Amino acid sequence: MKPVSPAAAKHPACITRLASATPEPYALFIMLDGEPHCEVAEKNHRAFQRSFDTWCKDTLPTLKRSVVRYFMRGRTDSGLDIIECQP
Repeated sequence: MKPVSPAAAKHPACITRLASATPEPYALFIMLDGEPHCEVAEKNHRAFQRSFDTWCKDTLPTLKRSVVRYFMRGRTDSGLDIIECQP
């Protein structure tokens, strides 16, 4: 997925709340029909990448016709950052 906004950009409050309630540092959040969902969450990057690849193969094609916003969270030098992405 390609980033569409810088990490410092403001995200919807529901995504920020969901991210703060998700203990795993690596996560994929989606906003589907105005509702936030945590689709993938893992403790390390390697496990996240495996789960994310499976999610992309199985679930992403079913969302093509929907209005969805995608957000990824991961570790950076400044801590945990959330970025908005597009497939």
